[in-house]
Amino acid sequence: MINLLSHRLTARQISAMIPSARTGTLHEFGHASWHDAANDPRLANLVNKVIAAARAELHRPMPELNDDLYTEFSRTGRRLGFEAPYFERRRLLGQSAIAALVDTSGATEDLQDTLNARLSSILDEDSWALPAHVYNPTGRDSKYIDLFAAETAYTLAELTNVFSAVIPQDLQLRVLQRVRATVFEPYIDHADSFHFTHDTHNWNAVCHQGVVGAALLLEPEAKTVGSILEIASTRLRRFLEGFTPDGGCTEGPGYWQYGFGRFTALNQLLETITNRELSLFTDDERIPLIAQYPLNVILADGYVANFSDCAQRMEFDPWLMDYLGNRLKLKALNAIAHETFARVIETDPSPTAADFYQLSRLITMLPHAGEAENKGMVDTLLPDLQVLCVHRRDCSGKLWELAAKAGHNAEHHNHNDCGSYLLNIASTPIITELGSPEYTREFFGPTRYSFLAARSAGHSVPIVNGIEQAAGVEYRSRLIRCDVTAHTILFEVDLTACYPKEAKCKSLVREILLDAPAAWLQITDRFVLTTPASVETAIMLADGDILDRGDDLLITIGAVPLKLTPGPDCAVSSIERLKFRPSHGSEITVHRVRLRAAAPATEGVLQYTLTSGSGE
Repeated sequence: MINLLSHRLTARQISAMIPSARTGTLHEFGHASWHDAANDPRLANLVNKVIAAARAELHRPMPELNDDLYTEFSRTGRRLGFEAPYFERRRLLGQSAIAALVDTSGATEDLQDTLNARLSSILDEDSWALPAHVYNPTGRDSKYIDLFAAETAYTLAELTNVFSAVIPQDLQLRVLQRVRATVFEPYIDHADSFHFTHDTHNWNAVCHQGVVGAALLLEPEAKTVGSILEIASTRLRRFLEGFTPDGGCTEGPGYWQYGFGRFTALNQLLETITNRELSLFTDDERIPLIAQYPLNVILADGYVANFSDCAQRMEFDPWLMDYLGNRLKLKALNAIAHETFARVIETDPSPTAADFYQLSRLITMLPHAGEAENKGMVDTLLPDLQVLCVHRRDCSGKLWELAAKAGHNAEHHNHNDCGSYLLNIASTPIITELGSPEYTREFFGPTRYSFLAARSAGHSVPIVNGIEQAAGVEYRSRLIRCDVTAHTILFEVDLTACYPKEAKCKSLVREILLDAPAAWLQITDRFVLTTPASVETAIMLADGDILDRGDDLLITIGAVPLKLTPGPDCAVSSIERLKFRPSHGSEITVHRVRLRAAAPATEGVLQYTLTSGSGE
């Protein structure tokens, strides 16, 4: 195998490896694999729900994308008005396709007709890129390649490949012409004008998976495919540069799955179509490290260390974990595949939130029994990313999970959060990371750090002289030491350089000390300032009950009772109940507790301790 990213191959050399007849990673309509999926008892509930939903919505019109929706972002900065129907259209397309593939009744002509009609409707869209991503107040740009124009191109290419015997020839030709005009030609002619070709984050991988994957499946001219792959070979490699040397992803688990997941899907397709002549994985020592990132951030029951823009809870795609486990011989990833698949199926999965890409892989790329070696979660430190995750049980058997970070404040999807941490007890978030809010123009603009989710005041970190941490690569912390023993975990980080000069911070060192068997966590901030000033820290608590007894706080979150005790010369200055709307989901409530040093000083210690139970 030749690694496309590390070998300088010409378009002609590449095109010689591209067969004229190409079958992707999904089998064609009518193949036994779809029948097997339909009859797999593990999938019965999901398959039945997809078929029932598809038939119930058989004649439902596709939601309209009108001028008002296209211009909403330009007018208001809001995205959801357009994006809700946009993604609903793709869900309906995928639902009819999956139902046609797994319905074994023998009467799927109506589903096939609906698939063709919805496919035609997607082709009628003026622009596949989201208005939030184009540089046009109309919200339209028919030749702009963003994440979702690329995804759409790939979906249509994959559907055309799978349903080649079902989709009429004239409709297949329309698909090819539209994808050529919207994706292939702009990429070949102006690749470097698209920022994703320079990016080192998820955009690079996702857009390239859409462009290159669509070319591999759809474009009949091997010469054109070779040209696209030659261009991609020098641009796609930049994506891997965005990971830290230890395989860490500063974007967080959600964007690791999105970016590296699509990168992996492209590798799977490339190796399949070229009969393993070309690869993105082979002979690259970074790939196994990046692939193991989930092992370093996964917490119990689907929770993750959600630093950056990521939800508290997510499932790593079973197909992705299983493929990586098998391809790279990493059995611990196979174990995650089994666990997440069982959890997804047990939670009565709904087809109403998934498109063709997601559903097709969930039901055809199942984890194979007997391949997993579940050794349980282990304590890990990523020294370059500077993120620690530990899993310990206290004397009563409750699981305490601590994640802490150092890092800097110019990371991908950055939050000003050096020194932040989260704590889960018995699979209940206690000290919480908010993750990402509803995405708007302002959140990705100059006012990003006015949002609670991204600013320091929305994290459990110090505020010095009323000043929060600042954004920029120069505002960085330094991991001093990380000691992990059988009984205690110590994470010590120098936060001095995270604050602008107005904070008058000469030295600020945070110490996070966990003694899980004793059910005890202590945070200590030692500070030295150039002039006397106030120092405080925020503590972000999940929603629960808080009783202020003066000397301490009694906290109950879920079924977990805790006591928060300020250290000497420290006191609770405020308890705030805040509303927060995540990027996906309904509004939630969090509590922000502020602890303050007793009086302005040039040096001192700000400390608090969290212990299990009421302490009575």
